[in-house]
Amino acid sequence: MRNIKLLIFIFLILESKKLHTENLKINCLLVNQNKIENNYNNFEKIIDLDTKEILEQRNLKYDKIISYSENEIIFSNSVYETYSVLDLTTLSWTIYSNSSIDIYNCR
Repeated sequence: MRNIKLLIFIFLILESKKLHTENLKINCLLVNQNKIENNYNNFEKIIDLDTKEILEQRNLKYDKIISYSENEIIFSNSVYETYSVLDLTTLSWTIYSNSSIDIYNCR
């Protein structure tokens, strides 16, 4: 009986950690008129702030987090050959390519 209580206690602790994960879901819309090769006007991403990983990406895909700080997240995209910066204070996403700079407002 004591072992069962211990197992239940451990299970509850593990489950509570899952419930407390903090995700950042952003929907971003292109603000300026420059277009990079992918031609997306909007995109969506879900980022796990605890593990610092991208959980889901829609439209603009293949980003990987290369740096994470208190105020910004920096991404690299080897498919489109771009890098991006998400400003966490303003929720603006800037994509830098060889030929243009695209700015998105996110919410």
